Amino acid sequence: MLFAVFAVLASFGIGNMVQANSVADALNSAFDVPRHLSGVIMAALAGIVILGGIKRIAAVAATVAPFMCVAYILGGLVILVMNASAVPHTFLFINQDAFTPTAAVGGFAGATVASAMRWGVARGVFSNEAGLGSHGTCGGTHE
Repeated sequence: MLFAVFAVLASFGIGNMVQANSVADALNSAFDVPRHLSGVIMAALAGIVILGGIKRIAAVAATVAPFMCVAYILGGLVILVMNASAVPHTFLFINQDAFTPTAAVGGFAGATVASAMRWGVARGVFSNEAGLGSHGTCGGTHE
């Protein structure tokens, strides 16, 4: 019974609270939205979607995903337009410095660190709950 209680408590802190806190902090910093209000709204919206079952989850995902893609592309374009005067210099800088030995060494080092981080995070609790003990089985049998 204690295992079940602690697994439920851990699922709140490990999975959802990190993302909800990041969203609430960003909304508070950018638009001065109170953090508790952001949390209540996110919880209500998530509850509406999740309690609707798998069909509602699929419908919401299918509706929201295209808007997310468009927002991502438009955000990138806005940043490029806001910094339009720096774009030509940036391409010149890339052409001058991208094909040097220093860039090759930096790229190799960066790829090595990225690979190590990727595999480390993939084995971490945030991605697959390894070592968390939330699976709830013991030796393949349900108790």
